[in-house]
Amino acid sequence: MFSIGDYVKAYRTSGLAGLDMGCSTGRRPMLTPEQEQKVYETVRDKTPAEVGQLPQ
Repeated sequence: MFSIGDYVKAYRTSGLAGLDMGCSTGRRPMLTPEQEQKVYETVRDKTPAEVGQLPQ
């Protein structure tokens, strides 16, 4: 974990390039790319009733 001082030092040393994270840290995705695509297609192409979700 970086402090504000670390970011300031990186900026002063390398400019904006010094602030580049490279790859983002954080939680890994819960879905595979294939699963994400399937969810996207379902949301895009189907109504809630078609996937078993009835209006309340």
